[in-house]
Amino acid sequence: MKTFNKYFVFAFLLYPLWAWLLMAYLNVRIDYLFGAISICFAFFTFINKLSKNRPIVFPKYLVFLFLFYLYSLFINTASESIEVSHRGPLDFILLNEHFTPIFLLFIVENLDIDIHLFKYVKPIALLIFIASLVVIVIQYYVPFFWMYMTFVTQTDYLDFTKRLFSIYSWVSTNAVGISFPFIVAYLYKNYNNSLIKFSIAIGALLYAFFTQTRYVIISMVIILSFLYLKEHKLKLKRVIYLLIIPVIFYSILSLFSYDLIEFFNRRILEDEHADFATSSAGSRITSLNAFVEIFPENPFFGNGEKVTPTLRKLIGPDDPFIHIGFLHYLYAFGIFGCFFFFAFCYLFLKRILYQSRVTNDYSCFIALIVFFLANTTLVWFRFFDFGLFICYLSLVTKYKPIAELKNNLVNKEQNSSLYSQYRDNRLISPLERKFSN
Repeated sequence: MKTFNKYFVFAFLLYPLWAWLLMAYLNVRIDYLFGAISICFAFFTFINKLSKNRPIVFPKYLVFLFLFYLYSLFINTASESIEVSHRGPLDFILLNEHFTPIFLLFIVENLDIDIHLFKYVKPIALLIFIASLVVIVIQYYVPFFWMYMTFVTQTDYLDFTKRLFSIYSWVSTNAVGISFPFIVAYLYKNYNNSLIKFSIAIGALLYAFFTQTRYVIISMVIILSFLYLKEHKLKLKRVIYLLIIPVIFYSILSLFSYDLIEFFNRRILEDEHADFATSSAGSRITSLNAFVEIFPENPFFGNGEKVTPTLRKLIGPDDPFIHIGFLHYLYAFGIFGCFFFFAFCYLFLKRILYQSRVTNDYSCFIALIVFFLANTTLVWFRFFDFGLFICYLSLVTKYKPIAELKNNLVNKEQNSSLYSQYRDNRLISPLERKFSN
């Protein structure tokens, strides 16, 4: 069984590579295939544990995610937001961002692997990191290099001459800023060499600026700053070190002829937009105003994931959805549906925080915080993600031996207490009492 587990981990780790091969040569979406594999492997893991009479872990957060999926299925069907017959039932299930994560996270919670496996996972993750950086630098000069061109034409509301997607256009629109931060957090925490850590930090910042996407830049800054300060006490020399990094980084950017001033004017200030409403920031304000106006119409149950004629008038012809993730979910699923979803998010984050404290590994925790922050500007929460999978699997694998040791100690103390009560009640012979002492 552990051999199958190992192959599953390595297969998932190479997610971007499989995405490219499947789309380029078979025209098959990676989420379709790996969604099916995850469902099958989750059932295989469940049956294996059941047959060996081993405990099956199904945390409360998965219960709420499952309940939310059922409600999303109901409200979308009731509001005719989806066309199952048109997409096909398999597409509708395997490409659902709320269904397949249930199985993937179940696998993480129940996967039996040796901690030593991560000595192979770490260099492979580093290779993905390097490939992501190299490809995005090339794309800065050759914008459509290794780009899934159908993806470009299908999502023409994004400007691909200004936002670059590295190796992730074959995966999904937002993997560029969702998967990669988890990989960075995992690598930075698990490499102890100072030079490698510094290289990862500089590489991550370079990647972020080459994406030319604000939430990715903010994500990298938060992750790296948090993990650095967690490892080091904030002394004067550390502060000086942090102040020097921007100077070094700016010098490295200059070597690539990266025009930081142009980036600041074009992507931060968005001075090319004569009308503020057409800018990225303006579209978020428009989304907020639209939500405030339309949400009271059906606040409890939601409207489903469709753009009604009323909403289309409010957000305009260019925005495909309410472009603020949490508000989009409230609009689509209402207070009732979002109770399940937000409960899942809270319980999942709480579980990761507890395990982070026990293991002193906060990489998954801070990456998940950044994930939630990023979704204030995105639309869908993508939990079926290879970066999240590897980062959380690493944390769970570190936590399990500590939890087992703790349980053994508790059981030992309980047994000792029971024995003391047994002895005090004179239910054992004087000879047994003598040898027990």
